[in-house]
Amino acid sequence: MIDNIAKEILLMRQPLWLLNFLLLITLLFVAVFIAVTKVIIPQKRSLLVTEIEHKQEAPASKIDPSIIYTKDLFGTLQQPVIKKEEEHKTATVPTPPRPIPVQIPKPAPVKFLEPLPITLTGIIFFDDKEQNRAIILNNRTKKEGIYKFEDEIEDAQLIRILKDRVILLRSNSQQETVYLKQDLNLVEDLILTKDWSKIVLYNPDGTYDIDAKQFVEFIPSLSEFIFKFNLKTATKNGQPIGLLVGELENNSLAKFMGLNSGDIIESIDSIPATTQQNRLHIYNKILAENPDKISVEVNSNGAKKTIIYKLIKTYKQEEAIEKKLKPSHLTKPEIEEQHKKFSKTLDRAKLRDKKNMFKYKKSNLENHR
Repeated sequence: MIDNIAKEILLMRQPLWLLNFLLLITLLFVAVFIAVTKVIIPQKRSLLVTEIEHKQEAPASKIDPSIIYTKDLFGTLQQPVIKKEEEHKTATVPTPPRPIPVQIPKPAPVKFLEPLPITLTGIIFFDDKEQNRAIILNNRTKKEGIYKFEDEIEDAQLIRILKDRVILLRSNSQQETVYLKQDLNLVEDLILTKDWSKIVLYNPDGTYDIDAKQFVEFIPSLSEFIFKFNLKTATKNGQPIGLLVGELENNSLAKFMGLNSGDIIESIDSIPATTQQNRLHIYNKILAENPDKISVEVNSNGAKKTIIYKLIKTYKQEEAIEKKLKPSHLTKPEIEEQHKKFSKTLDRAKLRDKKNMFKYKKSNLENHR
């Protein structure tokens, strides 16, 4: 028992000396570390600034580099050459050159082209220049054609189509006007005599008898018909509905044929007269078929009516006159006497009618303008 207690005491004493030894070593290490790492605090110094005296060094003597070339140390000095002042001499004024006269070139003579070998045989005139047509005969080729605005004829361009003439622009900017060919005969002058009984006759049944031969001589083309009847395109809501009869004189041919100002021709022989193609078709059909009668549908102030024109060759009045003038009833001296009287009367009538015709056309053109 005692031995066990002694052993336990010995076991308890052994760690104490080891612990003391370790503490001693640690103390020595700390002392050495403090001695080695000890920081020395510097002493406080005064903040007063004292002026430091600097000794000024004597300036170095300057070397004049001009000594090198003034004393010609290297033998390169060249003495400047003094130029003598030149005497100022005034230059003599040169004589002015002789004026050279300017030769103005003579203007080139204007060369006019020969008139076109054409004949204006007809005009189809409307309010729209794009729809106007000119019927022109080429005198060289004897060919007739229909031309519109801006079409070319040889070296010319068609720039305007009027009611009685056309204007062409040639290749040299020369303008050429071609007038509608007018056949100034007695039948055409009937428009001035106001005696339409030789062309149209009203019948009691409401129809009209028309002498086709006299009518064609008086109105030889569609353009003449449109011009003398003062026809224009009638429109409604922007759409063509027929041909509008313009202002007419009280004793005009159109009045004698039952037409009045403001009437609208809607159709002819059941063909609508609304477009230019239809109108040309109606014209060509009548010429080709040569019908006995022509039916015209007319709208007169909202009331529609039908006018029938019967085409005949001659009138009974003319037949009676021809019977009286037959040679079998007259002797030769009587025939010659009547021919002289008739010739004088006819000449006077032609002269009178021509004067009246020009007055009428002038006033009619002014009204159209």
